[in-house]
Amino acid sequence: MALTDKLTAIGDAIREKEGSTGLIALSDMPSRIQALSTSGGDDDPVRQSVLAVANETADINYVIPAGVRKISEYMFYNRTNIKAFVYEDESLITSFGQQAFDGCSTLTSIKFPSGFTATEIPYGCFRQC
Repeated sequence: MALTDKLTAIGDAIREKEGSTGLIALSDMPSRIQALSTSGGDDDPVRQSVLAVANETADINYVIPAGVRKISEYMFYNRTNIKAFVYEDESLITSFGQQAFDGCSTLTSIKFPSGFTATEIPYGCFRQC
């Protein structure tokens, strides 16, 4: 997914939560996200991930959305701000692709999902972690 697609998705989520329809400036996204009330509060992992995409400054716990079945090759390559992963529906993840987490130097832990069925870890999957 391209960055513009991610930002559009973030804008859509903000508008849905706020009940608004207007355009949102990129510079306004972090403050509008902060103002959203979520069931998880400030520690809500979805909110943390959205904030990280919007401003890419803080180490985060990245949320793997429900419905994802495989972490593709190079999916998180060189993402140096991710410290952990949270799965919305961990039972669907069955495998990790080659070098999926390569270069995630701040990654401190990863939990293998309950649905993980692969018998091998692909080449370079956790290199430089």
